[in-house]
Amino acid sequence: MATNLEFIKSASGTSVSFLDVTDCFSADYDVYYFSLTKVKRAGGIDAFVVIRYLDSGGTVIDQTEYDYAGLETRAYVGFGANGVTNASEIKEIAYGSSNATDIGGISLYVYNPYDSSSYTFLTSQSSSVRAGYGNWGSKVIAVHKSAEQLSGVRFIAEASTYDNITVNVYGVK
Repeated sequence: MATNLEFIKSASGTSVSFLDVTDCFSADYDVYYFSLTKVKRAGGIDAFVVIRYLDSGGTVIDQTEYDYAGLETRAYVGFGANGVTNASEIKEIAYGSSNATDIGGISLYVYNPYDSSSYTFLTSQSSSVRAGYGNWGSKVIAVHKSAEQLSGVRFIAEASTYDNITVNVYGVK
């Protein structure tokens, strides 16, 4: 795989239940790298970072068009795994607690989002701390099972809000 990253855009939010990163996909790249930093949850609840794509018109895709599988590496109870088909979102990108300082590092790759004749694939990995328990990490693979052109990504704070979230998007050459 190519290793040169070209900066496309940055988006951030405070006190938001979701962050849309719009108009970040184009015909210029087949692969995109997303780096999420300064991610902190609010609301006193442990929950996942959730993803939904935006279609070419900018509308969130919330139909049951997603499959994903995740591996959880939890210091406090060992490994866990699960897979979900026909979901309306991609979960387990990262797990966060409002009692922790930050969710941690989240990186993900999105493949072929602008190609209207191909499914869109995703791989991600993250590290975080679950307050009162310890370290939590994840690796996720996912597919959006509709061959359509996408324009962006919505990062949702499951059952809560983000005190802070920053997303940097790069094209991979």
